[in-house]
Amino acid sequence: MSAEKTHKIKDLEKNLAESEHERRLLQERLDAARSAAADTKRQAHSLSEQLQHSQHGSAEQEVRKMELEGQLRSANVILKQKQENEEEIIHRLQEVQEVPASHSTPIYIAESHNSGPCFSGEEVNWREGGHVAEAVERGR
Repeated sequence: MSAEKTHKIKDLEKNLAESEHERRLLQERLDAARSAAADTKRQAHSLSEQLQHSQHGSAEQEVRKMELEGQLRSANVILKQKQENEEEIIHRLQEVQEVPASHSTPIYIAESHNSGPCFSGEEVNWREGGHVAEAVERGR
């Protein structure tokens, strides 16, 4: 195998490792965003229930109602922002996971004439064994 192919394979492996690291980070951010969105949704539901149970009589109750409505609006704004963030993270995660096979370098496998392991200096046959992206996909 030429030094250029070896270098190209190492570059692809490095890119693959970086993509996997970025995918893991994005997955962690997605999980955190989902958890935060679920907490915010629970808070919004709780505030909504509190608002529904508030009585509309006295001035103190009216003030409390306005406070709860403000908190509910704030919670809904935060929820919307977190949902938009989650959608962006999902989109970026999908982009990272899409590794087109056409951009992948073929993998060459050395086969010994005696069907055993290859030794230094031994004459071998080379056959194409797939692509780096395919090998990574099979290894999952």
